[in-house]
Amino acid sequence: MEKFIKNISVLICGIVIGGSIAIAYYTKQITTQHVEGLEEDMKSSDRHLRHVAYVYYGILEASEKGEGAMLRQAYYGFGTLSDQLDEKDKEKHQKEYVAFLTSDCEKNVYESCVYLGEYHIKKKQYDKALPVLLKSASNNNLKAMSLLVDLYRVKSWTQANEETARYWMMKLGKNG
Repeated sequence: MEKFIKNISVLICGIVIGGSIAIAYYTKQITTQHVEGLEEDMKSSDRHLRHVAYVYYGILEASEKGEGAMLRQAYYGFGTLSDQLDEKDKEKHQKEYVAFLTSDCEKNVYESCVYLGEYHIKKKQYDKALPVLLKSASNNNLKAMSLLVDLYRVKSWTQANEETARYWMMKLGKNG
């Protein structure tokens, strides 16, 4: 009988110790996941604040330039933040955004050409992106040159060409 009680006591102690270890382990796991979730929320908030700051900075710059610059910066901001919008709001303004950039690019506003090229690349419309990026890059726009390097390396594009990508990379290095 005494042996039986001793075995039961050892079993109960084992269960209590094992349960305590399991509780400690899972508490740590839950705490770690909670902290990681908070860190991700903070990163997301920081990204959002950077985007908002970029838009406001653009508006400040535009106020100094005048003549349509304010509207231009608003559209650039829309392009930057449009991924954060729901589909209904994004679709509502997408056509006006592309029309504005196209018109601006035709007027040789090379920054708008870059945004238009970037838009076409996101939509995988590589043949539409090429001429507007070439237009801007031929006027020494560094971002357009960088996008051309990326564009010519898109494997699914029929005009992909590593030699041309290297050409734009070298030109970017000389001007950058």
